[in-house]
Amino acid sequence: MRKLLFTLILLISVGGLNSASESGEYSSELQGTTIEVSRVDEEDRCTLIFESMSLRAVLNDIADQMGIELEGFEGMERTILVSANLRERPLRQALEYLLGSVDLRYTLRTNALTIRDANDLDIERPQLLQIASAAYFRAQARFPGHKRAPGARINQGILERERGNWIGALEHYQEIRESYSDSDEVLEAIYFAGMMHLKLEQWSEASLTFRELINLRTKHEFRVEGMKGFARSLIELHDEETALHTLAIIDKGFPATDIKDRRERLLLRAEALTATEKNIDCLRILESLQSSALEEHELSKIHELRARAFDGLDMPAEAGRSWLLFAQTAEGVDRDTAIIKATELALASNDELAVLFISSTVTSPDLRQAITPYIREANVRMGLSNLGSLDSLNSEERLSLAERHINVQRYDDADLALAPILDERDELPDNLRSRFVLAWTSVLENTVNYESALDFLSDERPYIEQIDNRKPLDIRAAAIFERNGLPEKAVDAFRGNY
Repeated sequence: MRKLLFTLILLISVGGLNSASESGEYSSELQGTTIEVSRVDEEDRCTLIFESMSLRAVLNDIADQMGIELEGFEGMERTILVSANLRERPLRQALEYLLGSVDLRYTLRTNALTIRDANDLDIERPQLLQIASAAYFRAQARFPGHKRAPGARINQGILERERGNWIGALEHYQEIRESYSDSDEVLEAIYFAGMMHLKLEQWSEASLTFRELINLRTKHEFRVEGMKGFARSLIELHDEETALHTLAIIDKGFPATDIKDRRERLLLRAEALTATEKNIDCLRILESLQSSALEEHELSKIHELRARAFDGLDMPAEAGRSWLLFAQTAEGVDRDTAIIKATELALASNDELAVLFISSTVTSPDLRQAITPYIREANVRMGLSNLGSLDSLNSEERLSLAERHINVQRYDDADLALAPILDERDELPDNLRSRFVLAWTSVLENTVNYESALDFLSDERPYIEQIDNRKPLDIRAAAIFERNGLPEKAVDAFRGNY
């Protein structure tokens, strides 16, 4: 891509819009050899007229005339022959032409002309885009009426889009519509103008632009994409019914050409459906998309739409989880909003531990302040009103929280609270270690299997020093054997043998 951009710069800077043969400015059979650098109107200009000359000799002559050094040929083993027929061209343009024809490039400084291989690009992509855009601008200014000017404008729009300059791209497309309305590029310009309006969240302008495109009677390749853009603008304008009608027309008249096209249509329909409170239909569409190989932005959109649909169905637990998944893929304001919604819904579904878990992931002071009321309420409900988040709990507090979860059979939540203690249990006092072993045994029995629970009890028993703290482990082991139809082993376990 970097090499392509550089080649593109060379083409548009030198001959892309005005070749000698097209303009008739130069003869094709000039005799003799001329290498001349002059200064005209504060600009260095160059005349180069020769056939099959050594590139090094030509550049040496140019450098001598300018009083600067020639650098970069030291490592080049090949002898390079070049031909040129350029008269009174800007010096930089002439050098771009001359060197670009043999896959080289240059850097012109006050005291030196440095030659490099075109593949040895140390220019970053943003700078290359800027250089290409500037080269197009210079060519456009010199040859505004050229037959390839509309195509150049299209390419300038592409460069501005690559740079994320939506306003700049839109200006190029608008210029094509206004100044080159009879050109072949005008349909493409209308479509991309609509897309830029979408990027800029100019929904009304986008709607009008796409409507203009799809109402044209001429058959063109942008009709389906234009109708999808029109549907998107209608959704943003809260005219979801018309958007659904537009999508139905697309499906009836223009069947999806590939999986990507089909996914785009389904996501648009799902968004329109949830906005009209047809949340079950929305969820069905999203479910059908789960088996597809989704791109990251599509998966993010699915999480967002699922959250909105579950919210509309008054299912706070499911909605909260979806908002949290969306937050992991979103950025900026969208991410913060999703985290706030996830925290609010976790509390509404009585999942106080989830509130504390979410709060432990928040580092932004502003966002933390926004969810503080939910954190406080979760702490009050769990008897931890003076504590800020799950990460702030010490081992005993985590253990007490886990025991409460186990009492109401919330073993996954207990697992979350206990996991950090597992590697630190050797440092616990004897009574707390005994309580931890019992709690972790409950988690293992109910989330893995009873054998794992018994193995853990057996491994930990020797580390419990006091008899009063060890006896509850034996009772627990006996109960597990009893529950699983092993009464003889239960008797042995009660005696400490397991």
